[in-house]
Amino acid sequence: MNEAKAKPIHSFRDPALATGIPILQLLEHIKPNSTNKEIWLGNNVDDASIRQYAISCCHKAGARVFTLPEHLEELNGKMILTLFASLQLLYYNLKQKAENKHSRTKNTELKWLKLNEDNKINGTE
Repeated sequence: MNEAKAKPIHSFRDPALATGIPILQLLEHIKPNSTNKEIWLGNNVDDASIRQYAISCCHKAGARVFTLPEHLEELNGKMILTLFASLQLLYYNLKQKAENKHSRTKNTELKWLKLNEDNKINGTE
């Protein structure tokens, strides 16, 4: 996270949020490789396009985002809170999906097929 030009956030009206970079950083932690870091780490990109890119990446990652880039620019605290809540829900959903996939894999093990100490199947010689 230190490679970007964002600063620590102290509130939902923090001026650092107006760039959109903290949202992209958070999204990268929630769903790795969901953004192109070369786009938003470059120095020649203006804040308006980064805000738009951040919202687009959130949509693409599967978050239900109602926040507009203008809300980030105006530092609308309630809409920024809504954006963070939707990212939190995205994180929860991805975590649940991973846990369900893991539990389904465990359930497909052949519990009836047991090996004895000699690595032979029980019931055979």
